Amino acid sequence: MDFLTLSVYGETETQADEDASDCLVTQTPFRLRDDWEFVTDNANPSCSHAEIETLIQKRILNLIDLEIMKVLAACHYLNHHNLAEALRLRLHSGYRKASYLDNIRKLKKASILLSYRPIRREYLAAGADASAASPVRLYCLSQGAHTYMEPITPDARPILPSSARRKMELAAAGQFLIQFEAHYGQHIAGTEYQKGTRLGNALFLLDALIRYRTVFPGQQEPSLVTLLLLSVRRQKGWEKDALSRLHLLGVWLSRHETECLIPLPVLLVEDIAMAISLYANMHSMESLPGLTVYFCPDSLLMAYPPLQALYHCEVTEDGKVTAVRVRLGNS
Repeated sequence: MDFLTLSVYGETETQADEDASDCLVTQTPFRLRDDWEFVTDNANPSCSHAEIETLIQKRILNLIDLEIMKVLAACHYLNHHNLAEALRLRLHSGYRKASYLDNIRKLKKASILLSYRPIRREYLAAGADASAASPVRLYCLSQGAHTYMEPITPDARPILPSSARRKMELAAAGQFLIQFEAHYGQHIAGTEYQKGTRLGNALFLLDALIRYRTVFPGQQEPSLVTLLLLSVRRQKGWEKDALSRLHLLGVWLSRHETECLIPLPVLLVEDIAMAISLYANMHSMESLPGLTVYFCPDSLLMAYPPLQALYHCEVTEDGKVTAVRVRLGNS
């Protein structure tokens, strides 16, 4: 099993460089503090198949609305920016819009789409209106709308119960998937979303598995790379949880060597500081020394293609952990 070797830009980040790391520390839209929770601000959180059929027959729901439903059946908890990017990839140019908020409001009113926003738990316990919280919005189909879309959406995935942190993890993973499709869509051989399996008594969940073809320098024929995505958010106990997932990833890879000949494990993190901290812990764990992983700060995806937004961590001679920007071309 061969891990990818990437060519280095020569840009190095250390803990001392944290404040000067291209604003990567503060710009992620997918950060949630421990004392915050997600709530839906829908007046009615459910709809029936019959109600959806009626809206279609009356032409209240149009092609754009149905495409939004298809996107959210396949990729859950997207914000408006990433939903708009996914629609740009799917809609004919004549149907594209600068904003889809009117469609979102319509779908929300019909209880087809659920709108989630974060609120402090203390306000939630006191019965405060969620509108007093944060401007962040994540969108997901209601259960009735999702079961309606499943038969007509080939890449639909089940909506699993999720904590507030899990919703943020999926929101970040969704952005990565959409950006990967935008930049490398013609090279993608297959994508699996929330791929879960049981390893002994533990449940292991990959946020995404992307198989894509690329031609490495010196080769004539393309090779199949398997990108394995784990989304990690900074909350209480996040390092312990991330290390546990990495251990299970190593076990999973050892059992799937024949189908993942060239694995590319990527940890989606909020910032470079998370990558350095996590790698320092990985370096001290006996079960992880042979696992090569790359880190992607999700804020960097707003400016660079995913394969050019990767960092590799290493330990210098004086024992400091550094993060080095790397480039993986695709052709």
